[in-house]
Amino acid sequence: SINLTRRLLMSYIQIERLKKDRQEALYYQKKLIKKGKNVLAYKMEKKIAHLNYFLDDMEAISKVH
Repeated sequence: SINLTRRLLMSYIQIERLKKDRQEALYYQKKLIKKGKNVLAYKMEKKIAHLNYFLDDMEAISKVH
């Protein structure tokens, strides 16, 4: 029971970190677009999509438990 609680807490912490990373990436992408650095903004879009994928996975896993 304690082990399950610990795992759920770790999942929660990981989900919150992914959300923060996604917000930072979105902010940085907007700055790149403003500066006209479209290639770098496109690369950030790939990173954001990757973060969204992992975030969705982590949220699905945490709902199962």
